[in-house]
Amino acid sequence: MRKHYFALVLFVAHPALAQISSGTIIVVDFAEDQLVIAADSRSTLNENAGSPNDTECKTTAFGNQLIFATTGSNRYTRNDPTDWISPWDNVDEARIAYDSTVTTPPEKRLGVVLEKWALAVCVKG
Repeated sequence: MRKHYFALVLFVAHPALAQISSGTIIVVDFAEDQLVIAADSRSTLNENAGSPNDTECKTTAFGNQLIFATTGSNRYTRNDPTDWISPWDNVDEARIAYDSTVTTPPEKRLGVVLEKWALAVCVKG
């Protein structure tokens, strides 16, 4: 019997509920022999940056092994050449972590990918 692993990792800041004015919704549905995952596609640079972007892709699949969904700060883009923070993208960092684990035993791969992704995002963010 094949084992299926499902990990949901949430990094949640604890703002007062009255301060929350935007967010992401991700829906996961399990059927008999399939998994369906969906997310909204809206993103904003910040609350006062003008019109939101409604074409943001927040889910991706890596091979037939892992589905990744991102919430919160999906990416950081350098807007000023004097900015010392390195640009990063959640999906790109997850793909790098996944690709670096091809020789990891299948039963350990998810945990290793999660650790590598979390470390990469923490270091860059």
